[in-house]
Amino acid sequence: MKNKYLELFLLFAKISLSGIGGGYAMLPILKYELTEKRGWVTEDEMQDYYAAGQCTPGIIAVNVSTFVGIKRLGIAGGIAATLGMVAPSLVFMSAVAGIFSFASDFLAVKTAQYVLMGIRTAVVAYVSFIVWEFVRGGVVNAATFVIFMFAAVSAFFGVTPPVIVILAGAAGVALNKKKM
Repeated sequence: MKNKYLELFLLFAKISLSGIGGGYAMLPILKYELTEKRGWVTEDEMQDYYAAGQCTPGIIAVNVSTFVGIKRLGIAGGIAATLGMVAPSLVFMSAVAGIFSFASDFLAVKTAQYVLMGIRTAVVAYVSFIVWEFVRGGVVNAATFVIFMFAAVSAFFGVTPPVIVILAGAAGVALNKKKM
């Protein structure tokens, strides 16, 4: 494809269309398309993008697409990738809103609830897989294990992600200060 901006837009639009279940459900698809299939980013870069995407406002998959677009083609690439990630959702949600407003009396609410229950269950499997990949790639020594456990316990007790990330970053420096 000659136009690299169009290529970015279309790739992220395809990822968006295949990512039923939200941002976290798209993480395995993003990893496959960007790391394994195209080699545009390394495993470490992808984990960094996920971490940064979690800490910045917005949907993690959109944030990752923006980071990758910027890495590939600068600010214009970031815009193309971001638009590719959000355009299908905007079109789809507009269509669904129109259908629901027109046919709300005819829709079987219970059936829709069962469909969503099934989708949520599949998303749990997707997210569990990517979490396992993160653990394998991120917990590599005693210091990272301590940080992992601290973050897990903090999350369990309701500490917000930005606070956990800041404290984990500080712990990473403190636990590895001797190596600096």
